Amino acid sequence: MAEYSLHEFATASWVPLAFVDALAEAAGVASLALQSDGSILAYNSDFQRLCDVPHFVLERGTLSALTEWMRGQRDEALFAIANLLMHPLARPEVQGEIRSSSGRTLEWRRVMLRDGLSCVWVFADVSEQRLIGAALVDAASWLRMLEVHSDGVLIELDADARIAGLWGNGHTIFGKPDPALQGRRLSDVVPGREGCALDERVQRVLATGGREEYECAVDAHGKTLVLSASAMLMPSADGDAPCVTLMLRDVTERARLQAERMQVERLATVGLLAAGMAHEINNPLAYVLLNLQRLRGWLGKLDGTPSPSELGEFSAMLEMSIEGASRVQAIVRDLKQFSRSDENRLIPVDPCRSLEFALTMAEPQLDTRARLTREIGALPPVRASETRLSQIFLNLIINAAHAVADCDRREIHIVTRTGKKGQAVIEVHDTGHGIAPDALRHIFEPFYTTKTQGMGTGLGLTICHDIVTSLGGSIEVESAEGRGSTFRVQLPSASL
Repeated sequence: MAEYSLHEFATASWVPLAFVDALAEAAGVASLALQSDGSILAYNSDFQRLCDVPHFVLERGTLSALTEWMRGQRDEALFAIANLLMHPLARPEVQGEIRSSSGRTLEWRRVMLRDGLSCVWVFADVSEQRLIGAALVDAASWLRMLEVHSDGVLIELDADARIAGLWGNGHTIFGKPDPALQGRRLSDVVPGREGCALDERVQRVLATGGREEYECAVDAHGKTLVLSASAMLMPSADGDAPCVTLMLRDVTERARLQAERMQVERLATVGLLAAGMAHEINNPLAYVLLNLQRLRGWLGKLDGTPSPSELGEFSAMLEMSIEGASRVQAIVRDLKQFSRSDENRLIPVDPCRSLEFALTMAEPQLDTRARLTREIGALPPVRASETRLSQIFLNLIINAAHAVADCDRREIHIVTRTGKKGQAVIEVHDTGHGIAPDALRHIFEPFYTTKTQGMGTGLGLTICHDIVTSLGGSIEVESAEGRGSTFRVQLPSASL
């Protein structure tokens, strides 16, 4: 059956009146034919449905009965139709719209037939089309705002993890025009291992329905970009296969500022450890120098071949000096590791190694502040940098040492275990005074601290939180006043 628009039907004045209702039905519009004396000549079922007019009202065959009923319904649109039908000459135009405050929109058109004594009114409810059009305009506006205000791109990936749509300036990240990216996988358009990692995470979202948040460094246009990725499942409303939306944002500048902030906090932490480190270095240096001075004195007095007992003493002093020098060398090596700025180089590492390093660095402070106990078992490798992990653990251990400094019971307990989902879990327990509930909400905020002046910058826990979340993990705290605190770090296994 042919389809007719409102305009096509209403302008077909050559159609005999007997076919008005049939043609209106075919066009899908409501029609009402009136004679100049106010009698109803014809109407179709669409008109009856549009106005919800009882059949007996229309059967009376008079316009006055119809409009009286319409005005009595207290419906804005029906009231406007009634006025239009009763006073057609009040509006010289032959077409227009009726809009109600409820959001209903009706298009109307009036056509005089050739006999000059009758006319046909045609009405069409276009509310749904207008809503759809408005929604499309809104969606387009949102997408334009996204492109203007976002420093990233929004990507839609289909059930095969291939790019189905892209909004934003993808050329700045991928180095290719947007149309060239359609139908390709992320591993094909993001260079290096990070493209494969992103593709794997999208596949995991499709398989599990969970959300994935991730930061990665990619090479683009001869420079390194740090991207923040957030992927989530979007179920289809019409029963089709679900898709994944992936937001990629360029956070290179933020990452640079964060690295500088972490370096400042690291230097502040080194400052707190300086006295202990000086003691650690001074002890071995003292007996190295003492032994060297004794050797120099004996060599000056030596006359002839030394005796076996003298050789034994010389050998013992040399061994002690070598041991002391090796100890100083190890301390310097550890300090050098802690000063490195390789936060963006993420490789599978053993968290226990970083934890042991942090304990070694904190040992001078722990000796005077707290008794340390450990339950350290093997942990799965995690994708991170040793420097980052060391900074997390060192901050948490030093915080625990400060928390118990003026307590009767001064204990710190370190626990490592593998979580139910295969993640590495590291816990730092202390027997300090605990954290008040009001303060507990703010401890990860920048520059918030409960320590006395000069004991911290207020950045340590903020940086720990930033590092852990950037690695895809979480950091939690449980604390009760008078019963101490537990900080729990969970990091996903590199094999997941």
